[in-house]
Amino acid sequence: RAGDYHGARAVVERCIRRIEAYAGDDRETLGGLLDPVIAHLAAADPDLFGDLALNVVNVAWADGAPLDPAEEAQVLDDVLAGAPPAAVRILFTPRRLSDNWFSHWHEPRKAAVVSLDGWDGTLGVPPEAFVAYEVIHHGLRLLGPAWEPERLAHAETRGCLFDFCAHRSDVDIKLQAADFCPSCHAALAAAGLPMGRLQHLAEVVRTLAVPASVVH
Repeated sequence: RAGDYHGARAVVERCIRRIEAYAGDDRETLGGLLDPVIAHLAAADPDLFGDLALNVVNVAWADGAPLDPAEEAQVLDDVLAGAPPAAVRILFTPRRLSDNWFSHWHEPRKAAVVSLDGWDGTLGVPPEAFVAYEVIHHGLRLLGPAWEPERLAHAETRGCLFDFCAHRSDVDIKLQAADFCPSCHAALAAAGLPMGRLQHLAEVVRTLAVPASVVH
């Protein structure tokens, strides 16, 4: 705005270098994980997910350190600075989040940061089911403020998509059941959310949650 075009170019180029450093050599690996999820969601609900695009950010490891809040904010700033317009953005990283949560929602940025730490496909439920769940969990914010997953989360594990899940084993149960418990179903229906569409999306999670070893 001040007319310093040389300085502006330098800022943009530094931002690009940081983003490229985050991505490392794993773009193809993460793309291979996300592509089938996108196809399933687009088929289940083309109106919501037919034009789905994900910002995939593989943040470089620093001696196994978790992604602390300051670095997480920097990643978001860098990626969103050059991203095309979108109502919701979901960023995936192999880094563990600082509080061991599976994902963080950043309301001012309308963006989620999701950790894929521990989802290498060797422990039961395939990672595609987790990715689909997180995309649905945050992507349905497109429906409006009536979809507020944080408000419906409950501590006990019911096999409901709103189980809080403090442990990985609880997440596996949630993804395999991929249902809405009676109280959450009633709350969503009362808010006017399309339960038929939500059930179709939950079926995607259930389908992807079947371990490869039991698929014939």
